[in-house]
Amino acid sequence: MHNDTLDPIQYEDIYHENDLPFRDGSQRVVTRLIRFGLGLFAFLVLASFLVRLPREINLPFELKGGQEEAVFQYPEVVYIKQRFKQLGDSVQTGDTLLAIGSQSISQGISHLEAIGQKLEFFGKEQLLLYRAALEQLQTERACVEAELKSKDEELRVNQVARSSEKRYLEEMVLAEEANHLRNLRLFDSGYVSQRELELSANAHHQSRKNLAESMATYDITGAGLQSSLQSLRNRSTLIVKDMERIRIQRMADSVELNQQYQQALGVLASVYGKYTVCGNSLCLLSPFTGRISYLSGNESEVPSREILLKIDKARQAYYVFAEASTAQVGQMKVGNRVVLKYHSFPYYYYGTMRSSIDAISLSANEDGNYAV
Repeated sequence: MHNDTLDPIQYEDIYHENDLPFRDGSQRVVTRLIRFGLGLFAFLVLASFLVRLPREINLPFELKGGQEEAVFQYPEVVYIKQRFKQLGDSVQTGDTLLAIGSQSISQGISHLEAIGQKLEFFGKEQLLLYRAALEQLQTERACVEAELKSKDEELRVNQVARSSEKRYLEEMVLAEEANHLRNLRLFDSGYVSQRELELSANAHHQSRKNLAESMATYDITGAGLQSSLQSLRNRSTLIVKDMERIRIQRMADSVELNQQYQQALGVLASVYGKYTVCGNSLCLLSPFTGRISYLSGNESEVPSREILLKIDKARQAYYVFAEASTAQVGQMKVGNRVVLKYHSFPYYYYGTMRSSIDAISLSANEDGNYAV
């Protein structure tokens, strides 16, 4: 038998008073995950508006400023000829420091003087020769132009004479032709003899012959004059080209000599710096205002690679110079923080330096970059 009623003690044996009924826990986990995801998404969206992540732009830079000094050191033995400054003296830009000499300096000065002599000859004796040759060509051209003008006048006179002669002979031809036609009519009527008719015919033929021969003579004369004019024009053109060639050659020689002179000066300057030639020696000049911090104690001879002189310039503040492209400069502004990493001193060992952007150029350079 099945009994649907139970005693209280029986219910107590089945359920404890603290027991909870069984539920499906999977739905609760999914709900929590969805809520957590929506909350995280909302947090990220809000953070993207409120928090600005720093952007990193890498630019190569150049460190400038600091202590600048000029070191006078040469790859050969030099000899001190004269001292104009002493250790510790203050110097201005362009002040004469020392007079030095060496075998290379003597050779360089000799080469410089040789080019200078060529320049002097080029500016004096050769200039006179150039002017004489130019004047000769100008005189020759003037003669050609005068002859050209004369031949042109002859051609004009020949053309005028030909035209007048042609009109006169054509009138003679017409007159003889009319006379011959008249004699033909009279011959048919019996008033003119055969002999008179032949004479009129011969006269008419001769007039036409005279016209042709005269025109041929004038045409031959005119062709000869035209040929002479063309030859004179060609000769004048050649003279002008010769004059231009001489001018161009002189300009080219001048440029070449000046380049050689400047190159000779540059060779000495590349080794010895700023200088002036003092006889067979070089007088060294100060490249900037400063103070002599070192001066060789040797009496006269200074070995190769040994420092002869040092000049210290006033200390300047260090600053960094870089160039940014159009895309990069749009993400930068004055005051942005900068981290300087020196590859010469590995930053992962020695560390980095921090600074900030002081100025940004408003216009691009020829490469399209902006100075920072």
